[in-house]
Amino acid sequence: MVEKSTVPAKRQCIQCSRCLEVCPLVRCLRQEEYGPKAKQILEAALSEGGALEEKEASELASICLGCTMCEDACSQGLSGAR
Repeated sequence: MVEKSTVPAKRQCIQCSRCLEVCPLVRCLRQEEYGPKAKQILEAALSEGGALEEKEASELASICLGCTMCEDACSQGLSGAR
């Protein structure tokens, strides 16, 4: 198991898409923006002061079943379940 570090999650994601392969929302809705990888990208954009509306980004990021399958599949130990 990979230990989580104090390095921000946006720098740990290696964009391998393993999380998308196991995410039930992505499988059901067939839209990648509901997946954990998109949540990592949103988090990074918001933390860098991107031109995103925080309310809309927060609503999209909150759509999660909380199953943690993405965390189990992630080689970096990241989670989209927030």
